[in-house]
Amino acid sequence: MKVSPSVELVWELAGREAVAAYFAKIESEHFLMAVLKFAELPVEKIDKMAEGSGAAEALARDVRTVREELEARSVDSTAVRRQLRSRLGKGDHQYTGGSLHRSQASRDLFDNAALLAEDAGRSALHVEHLFQAILVCPTLLMAQVLGDAIKSKPRKIAGTPLLDQYGEDLTRLAAAGKLAPVADRRAECKALLRALGRKAPRSVLLVSESSAAARSVVIAAVHELVGAHAPPGLQGKRVVALPPPEPGGRPPGEPPPPMNSLFAEAAAKGVLCFRPSGAASAGGPESEEWVAQLRAVLKNGDLQCICHLASSAYDRWVKKDRSWKRLAHVIWVDAERSGDIPSEL
Repeated sequence: MKVSPSVELVWELAGREAVAAYFAKIESEHFLMAVLKFAELPVEKIDKMAEGSGAAEALARDVRTVREELEARSVDSTAVRRQLRSRLGKGDHQYTGGSLHRSQASRDLFDNAALLAEDAGRSALHVEHLFQAILVCPTLLMAQVLGDAIKSKPRKIAGTPLLDQYGEDLTRLAAAGKLAPVADRRAECKALLRALGRKAPRSVLLVSESSAAARSVVIAAVHELVGAHAPPGLQGKRVVALPPPEPGGRPPGEPPPPMNSLFAEAAAKGVLCFRPSGAASAGGPESEEWVAQLRAVLKNGDLQCICHLASSAYDRWVKKDRSWKRLAHVIWVDAERSGDIPSEL
C-alpha cells in the first residue's frame, strides 16, 4: 500500500529521533514520538500554505485528524513524547550517513497500519492509521507512557460545516421523506451500488447526456442506502451532492464554493460525494480544466465520488486515457429509456 506524504514526513521525523539517540534502526517508539511531533505542527501556518495547494491541504487535514484523536484520549503530545524519549534512552550506534532502516517491530507496525487503512477503505496509509496501530498493539514502553489512552474511547466526531453550507445532504432528505423515490432506474441503481461496494476503484463516472438522469440514478441508490437492506459496506453511508463546478445560478458577487476544501472535508469524514457536471449549470460540455481537476481529485484515492460526465467529454478526455480505469468505474445512463442493463466497465 502506498503511503501518504504525511506518513513520509513522520518517517523522516522518526529517523531523526533514531539518529539523535544513536540507534542503529528506527524503532516503533521513534514512530510514536514522530506521530506526537506531527500533531504539534502549526496547522494555522499550513492552512495559509493550503490555499491552492492540494498537498498542503492534505497535510493540514491529517494534522487535525491526529490532533483530534489525541485530544479525545487526553494525550499531552509534548509530555508523552519527552517521557518516551527519556525512558527509551540512548543506543550505541554512530550514524555515518545513508539510509536508516526500520526494525522488524516497526515493519510489523506498518503492516498492521496498512490493514487498518484497507479496512477503512483508504487507498493510502495515513498517520491516523499508524497511531491506531500503535494503540492496538503498543510496546511495553508505549503502554507505560500512554497509560489510559490505550483504552478504547469514543473519538470526537467533528461536523462538516463546509458540506453543510454548500452541499445537499441527499441521505438526510431521503431519510426524512423529502426526496421522492425513483422507480425506473433499478438496473443502473444496482450497477452503481455494486461499483461503490468494490475496494478499487472506489469512485464512479455516470456518463449521460442528461444531468437529470444521472441524478435520478444517484437518488435511487440513496434510497437503497437509507433502507433496511443497504448493501454491506455501504450501510450508514452519507451522500452529499456538491454544487456544480460552473458559477451558474449564483447571485452576483457571491464567491465560488471552495471545492478543494469540500473534497478534503468529505474525504476526512468518509462522505460520499455526488458531483454534477459543468453541463448541469452551464448548458454545455465540461471543459478540459474541469475534467483535469476531477482526475486530480480521484487520483488521490481518499475521496469516494460519483461524478456525472457528458458523453462528449468522456469520448474526448476519458475514453482514450487508460489511467481512468484505475480511478473510476464507468456506468452509462440512458437519458430516456428505463429498465435496460447499463454498460459498466
